[in-house]
Amino acid sequence: MVIVDEFQDTNIDQWRAVKALSRMSTVICLADPDQRIFGHLPGVDEERIAHAVAHLEPACFDLSADNFRSPEGGLLGYANAVLHNRAHPVPENVKTLRYALRWGAVSGEVRAHEAVLALRSHLEAKLGRTPTIAVLATTNQIVASVSETISVENVTSRHVLEPVEHVLHWDPELAAAAGFVVASILEWPGLSRLEALTRTLGAVADFYRTKFARGTRGARGTVETVERSLAQLREGKPVRAKTAQALSAAYAAGLKLAGQPVVDWQEARSRLDRSAELRELFKQVRMLRLLRATDLLALTLAQAWDHTGAYRDAAAEVRRALAEDLLAAPEQDTAGVSLMSMHRSKGKEFDGVVIVEGNRRGRLLEQEWDAERVQANRRLLRVAITRARHMVVFVRPEDGLALTA
Repeated sequence: MVIVDEFQDTNIDQWRAVKALSRMSTVICLADPDQRIFGHLPGVDEERIAHAVAHLEPACFDLSADNFRSPEGGLLGYANAVLHNRAHPVPENVKTLRYALRWGAVSGEVRAHEAVLALRSHLEAKLGRTPTIAVLATTNQIVASVSETISVENVTSRHVLEPVEHVLHWDPELAAAAGFVVASILEWPGLSRLEALTRTLGAVADFYRTKFARGTRGARGTVETVERSLAQLREGKPVRAKTAQALSAAYAAGLKLAGQPVVDWQEARSRLDRSAELRELFKQVRMLRLLRATDLLALTLAQAWDHTGAYRDAAAEVRRALAEDLLAAPEQDTAGVSLMSMHRSKGKEFDGVVIVEGNRRGRLLEQEWDAERVQANRRLLRVAITRARHMVVFVRPEDGLALTA
């Protein structure tokens, strides 16, 4: 017997594997068309369930009315109303905090900090124990920004917000690949221009190879462009690609390091600018925690500091440290507070959920003429809302579109 969960999001290769297994096995497919949130990936087809019914000729069972996560409180009904854009009263266990867009107002990240502390306090009193809370957003960039904010004390006109210990869930291989680029920049002061740029561009190419392996469109072309720049460098020719030119200009401008890993890491990270490829790297590297001197990467870099202005073999040391950390610490789904993208929350459940909407990018809903994209956003929202057992708090800009009709 083979049980295939989340069948609605299988790609073409996975579907071929299921068909092959079905020749010798009993196959049970668990699928919910309303939770199809990976339609943007190559090979994922909205007709996959229909394909399975036609090919496997199964007995079909409708379990959509069953709700064991949050049977009380109206969360599922509200989530379904958001999915179908129907009028629905907002349940008592769904709250919304708004933040203003004017200069000097409390930011969405600080408002999210308030929401986490208030939700934790409320659920502790209600449940009589420490609750599990997830902070979700549409993009990793928003997740990383919230993580940096809630890791430190924030002061508003009404509250002093204490730091929140949390676990940041991310794609470890992709974030690590971006971290290797920053670590290679930390080596620049001790290297010649050719060696410095060759190492960093090589790390950039590796990052986009990792993205290509995850089905990202355009990543293969970026790898080929970076490899051409590497060849031009080695042959002593001018580099033409914008990413290579930006890194070359950054090296020429000089990089002065102080031997303080957190500060130096941020200084090196700031060089990831002036091209779309480098800005994508910047987004991913923010998922690596390097906020305090006691963080893993900071301790690793402190040992690599050579006291002459550079971090010797920083990329190799960072690679080793992240590999050991990944092996030693399996994913903690039951952490008190977890931060992740909405896509990554699929299949998980928490006592409470905070859903953070970005100001410009990362909107929960946007005015779109593309009906499929609008519906994809609503499916993703339904998944996010239904991760909660007891309560959902939205943190939204003041001009956010209504979630239900």
